[in-house]
Amino acid sequence: MKNGDDFTGRLVDESADQLVLVPNPLEPEKRVEVRKSDVTQRSFSKTSPMPAGLVDSLSKEDILDLVLFLESAGR
Repeated sequence: MKNGDDFTGRLVDESADQLVLVPNPLEPEKRVEVRKSDVTQRSFSKTSPMPAGLVDSLSKEDILDLVLFLESAGR
């Protein structure tokens, strides 16, 4: 930001002059609205929001089930 602030979060809405971010996925109702004119730089995170090693505890079948679920969009 022009004032030195830094915001991190999932972009949930964007208009011609505003960005809306959700900083904490566990609190989706808490949003941060930012004027685009105040933004100096935007970038994608190089880190996944998924905790490291999360799938290590899953079996091959569990992982395949998860992939099928995601591909079906939860249907």
